[in-house]
Amino acid sequence: MARHAATLWACDFLSVRSLTTRGFVDLYVLAFIHVGSRRAFVAGITANPDATWVTQQARNASMQMGEWGLPATHIR
Repeated sequence: MARHAATLWACDFLSVRSLTTRGFVDLYVLAFIHVGSRRAFVAGITANPDATWVTQQARNASMQMGEWGLPATHIR
């Protein structure tokens, strides 16, 4: 893992139960962290994650990584 730290990103979903005007809703957060620099960001939050949403968030994350000069070659 140390060999790939400069290009290794970790990603994960986490869920947060939130109170809204319609009651409690489970929100899902997709977050990324760059292993080498520990730079992190939230790619998106939704109540209904599906394949289309996740794919778009991955595209957005890839563009953000490129803008920061921290491209991903490995995602764990």
